[in-house]
Amino acid sequence: MKEATFLLRFERPDHRNMALGRGLLAAGRTQIHVMPWTRQFGAAASKLKYRVRVCLEGIPSHAAQVETIAKLFPSSAFVEIIDTETPTEKEKACVCVWIWTVDPDGIAKEGVLRLEEPVEFTEEFHNDFYTRLGNMEIPEIRNKAAAMLHYKVLIHIDQASEQPASRLLQVEECGPGPLLSSGPAVEGTEGTEEHMQERE
Repeated sequence: MKEATFLLRFERPDHRNMALGRGLLAAGRTQIHVMPWTRQFGAAASKLKYRVRVCLEGIPSHAAQVETIAKLFPSSAFVEIIDTETPTEKEKACVCVWIWTVDPDGIAKEGVLRLEEPVEFTEEFHNDFYTRLGNMEIPEIRNKAAAMLHYKVLIHIDQASEQPASRLLQVEECGPGPLLSSGPAVEGTEGTEEHMQERE
């Protein structure tokens, strides 16, 4: 039997603690290791040390959304928030955002924002649709090539600060007693999750 990982859910913390307190479980040639669940399970950790305020010139007003603006930055960065405070007249023509990145020098000086044109229907199509199907929402199904709009965007770094590195949470094998668990699932609450590894 190959090594496998299972997610066990306990409705009561005392049942979870009992399972963890038993240590290694063995049945024949099969060994089962029980450990607390953690968000870090199966993930590789990294740090984005720089918080940067970036001003973007050329973003259309209808596209001033975090999910859309994020397309202009590398995958190693993420947009934290749109800065709605514009202290200077010059910045009022821009969309300013705060981002986290591993390297401010890796931020491009310009980019192209590509946006999909919404599906449009003729008045004849609307009338025919409502006549046949009544007052239902029209599905956005394309019957021709998707139209795109391309906006050239200038990217200016306004501020950049290096943040101190915080210590990553280290999860070790736990016995009975206080345990690390997911989110609000702590001692005395429900919804605790554990990982169980089975190895031959």
